[in-house]
Amino acid sequence: MSFLQENYSENLAGRITNKGRKKIAQGNFIISYFQVGDSEFDYAFSEFNGNDGQKVLMPFDKDSQVKYPYKVSSSLLTGTTYGIPIESSEMLTICNRMGAAGYVSGTTVVCGNVEIQSTELNASSTLNVPDGSVFSNTEYITIVLAELSNNVIESNATSFVYKIVTINANVLTLDRATPDFSGLNPFTITVICNYCDPSPNDAEDQQDPWTLNTVWSSHPAGLDPTVDEKLSGYTSNLYVSAKEYFGYNTSSGQTSNTGTTITNSFGDIIPMLPEEQHSLSILHYSRPYSALSDFDLIFKYDDYIAHTIVDEIDTVAYFEVYIPFLQYERNTGSTIGARFFMDSTDYYINSAASDTKVNQMKFRYLLDEQNVKVGKIFINHKIIIFDDQEIIAALDYKSNRRHTLPIPRSSSVPIDTKCDVNGDPNNPLLGGTGDTVFVSYILEYTGDTASNGLHCNHYSKIIGSSTPSDVSIKFNTTDFKFMGTTEWPTTGYIANKFEILVQQVTTGQQPDPRLWRIIDFTSEIPNHNVGDIIDPDNLRGTRFIITNSDYTGSTLYNLENYMGAFPDEPSTAPEFGDEQPFTGSVKLVRATDLEVMRYLVNLPSGYFETTQNPSYTLGDTKRITEVALMDSNKDVLVIAKASSPIERVGTQVLAVQIDI
Repeated sequence: MSFLQENYSENLAGRITNKGRKKIAQGNFIISYFQVGDSEFDYAFSEFNGNDGQKVLMPFDKDSQVKYPYKVSSSLLTGTTYGIPIESSEMLTICNRMGAAGYVSGTTVVCGNVEIQSTELNASSTLNVPDGSVFSNTEYITIVLAELSNNVIESNATSFVYKIVTINANVLTLDRATPDFSGLNPFTITVICNYCDPSPNDAEDQQDPWTLNTVWSSHPAGLDPTVDEKLSGYTSNLYVSAKEYFGYNTSSGQTSNTGTTITNSFGDIIPMLPEEQHSLSILHYSRPYSALSDFDLIFKYDDYIAHTIVDEIDTVAYFEVYIPFLQYERNTGSTIGARFFMDSTDYYINSAASDTKVNQMKFRYLLDEQNVKVGKIFINHKIIIFDDQEIIAALDYKSNRRHTLPIPRSSSVPIDTKCDVNGDPNNPLLGGTGDTVFVSYILEYTGDTASNGLHCNHYSKIIGSSTPSDVSIKFNTTDFKFMGTTEWPTTGYIANKFEILVQQVTTGQQPDPRLWRIIDFTSEIPNHNVGDIIDPDNLRGTRFIITNSDYTGSTLYNLENYMGAFPDEPSTAPEFGDEQPFTGSVKLVRATDLEVMRYLVNLPSGYFETTQNPSYTLGDTKRITEVALMDSNKDVLVIAKASSPIERVGTQVLAVQIDI
């Protein structure tokens, strides 16, 4: 048993008794009466008579009662001691700023890292580092083709993420081969742990990073699941049910399908059906637990991501997701890293199933610095989802790139636009409304397969019309911000081949990852000599037209020809969609709503002034030390204590507060 601290408040914190909890379990928690008393005040102790300094016990569960309750009126010789409380309730929101969780804080890398020479990258899957123990607590590393000054990210250098398979002394064995820089002039690069447990700079800082799961419900284009690659090897596909739950799988599950859009590099907003969302990156802050034994689950309050102004905290402005080494196409200038923010409007995923309530799954849009929608924040689920296919590609380390590719404008064009001498005007690529063409592209560097990245992960869709037509894609004049023009080292990525991926399907169908065709358009780049490194200026503002003869004369696309072999199934080797710590940071405001049940105990002047405390002497100033709330059987369901005895004077209202 302990004693309350003094605070001179007439708001009393109540505690539900054992009998009260039993009534809750039986669904019969009904407050009908109250008693007030002075059981814990000794009027006879003259040194304290007339002041509030006497201690009061904490309210307790068992044998709870008011030993000496006040009578309602002194005119009743055996007067009643019971009054009727007034019930009211309210919701209190408490907030806690959570500092950035991740391997960076602002632009400073807070996890372990070492510097090595670029010649250590020699097209093998082993990497020599000064001290392998630096990486003993992480599964993943980021290799940045630059050095960090005082651990601060300053250079907009290219980076790659690898999974560590084994550590032997100072040798790291990685999941795949590195690029080959052994023949170049040496330069300094940095190897960074993607996970650490840093000491927080502030008590509110989060200490653990968020977890990233990229769910692929369909293989990336160019992989053949019937041969050797199975989705069962994609470990994050344990979360595939989340795609349906959050409205990214089937149109029929939601009452509205306008919640997901893709914005191309021209600013065109393109609605994206759930069926077309072949991948999804889910950020969550969770860990394994037992629902029966985990202590944290006993805690009676649940938190969520705050999204209003609470206690003068602008929780929307505070929220930020930061990806430090991302070369993001929509950045202004050539600044490396990208920040994402929370929209200010509530939206909802509504189920199309019968007997379900509307507006139960609340979300806010996740926006980039240009206010382009790139995902959703499910605030009550504490989950952040990237649905922009290009950001997803850059987040999945198996894509082998940390840059996003621009999404071109795609459209149908008249069949004679290209003046294709081999074209057949009677056999267009789009013959009518029954034909749909999906288009993507890949930038290849033939000098080093290990430096090639995944093709553009957004598949543009062009549906045929009544007029036969071909298909075109066009890049904006500001595209390819991080594309370099020289051999390594370079601040961005390089390519010497440009190829377009195409698949023709029946309208309403989705593309088959096995049936994409690849067409080499390098020779059609203006002012470019085939074999040279492509100058992005020659791609900018250029339109490329795909005819039916281009399509029929092409070959099937095999991603392994461009990025190296992927593990055969069954296999435990790293795959697309492997769970990993988020290579960035998240900061937010955690909020908790306290549903407060409050009972007002009204003590009019002239009532509840007759004490039954045997230590009382006529003329002493009366005190109140406790309030009991009872059911119709006079069983005490709630007991509340004053932290310091309250003087009984005139008309008073005591508030008994119970947090639910």
